[in-house]
Amino acid sequence: MRCTFEVLQRSSQNKTNIMSITKTEIKRIERDTRDISFKLEMYLQEFKNTYLSDFVNFRRSELQAKFDYNNNLATNPKALEEFNQLGLKNSVRPQWFSPLDHSSFEIKAKKIKKQLDLSSLRQLDWLNEADKNYKIKFNKLVSRLVEYKVSAYRMKLVFIDDNNNKEFSFMITDHLERVIHARVIYACGMIKAPHYRFIVTERKTK
Repeated sequence: MRCTFEVLQRSSQNKTNIMSITKTEIKRIERDTRDISFKLEMYLQEFKNTYLSDFVNFRRSELQAKFDYNNNLATNPKALEEFNQLGLKNSVRPQWFSPLDHSSFEIKAKKIKKQLDLSSLRQLDWLNEADKNYKIKFNKLVSRLVEYKVSAYRMKLVFIDDNNNKEFSFMITDHLERVIHARVIYACGMIKAPHYRFIVTERKTK
């Protein structure tokens, strides 16, 4: 797994190379990576479902916005006039500026409309894209917990209500004299695709 390699890299920073890590340590990292991933996936399944759903909805809305924009310029003469006036105003060489007619945007709108009509078929592509993005951050979280030598067998996760639908936290304990605090910052807006990050810190309890 990718996160296993990341842990090996960090574990070898004070050594000559990755091969200097003992076989026992490598096996521990591989085992802990597998076990922690399995347990965390259960804990974070609801958040993952929300992220995947929001991502797919964003991609669909993104297509719809592109269609509305081009269709408006294709069917609204006033909007087209304002578009060309703005283009002329911002042109570096106004004498070479050529205004666009409605047909240019009509062609674009038709192409986008076809994509919208097939959006249900593209949903799998969007889900795969979202899942890939999710796993990158998830694997980094797992790598950090493995680096802290969290015991998957003893690991318990308690969610903390931050009164913010874009952020939530959870505490991870494994009966050692410390707790791991993980905060999730989740951004889901209209301009950028949904994304999130984990902020993970270790705190000694004694």
